[in-house]
Amino acid sequence: MISCATSSLPVVFSQSLLYFPLPLPDAPIENVVEVRNTLPRTGDVAENVVAFKVLSAVRRRYGVRPSCGLIPPGGSVKIMFVLDV
Repeated sequence: MISCATSSLPVVFSQSLLYFPLPLPDAPIENVVEVRNTLPRTGDVAENVVAFKVLSAVRRRYGVRPSCGLIPPGGSVKIMFVLDV
């Protein structure tokens, strides 16, 4: 399980859980998570590329940007979780 925080509100998530703590303020909550591919680079550019997809069960309530993509070996991507209150 990973937890992160921007300002004073943490977001806790794992493969099966995305948790925004209560009470919620009247402004949108944004949290950014950096996901890194630690697989080694090889001679083939298509090898060791990691694909990701984040599913949102309540799209009117929170969003994920980007919701899917590819991470090259040694690369990283920042994923933003936004809870609209």
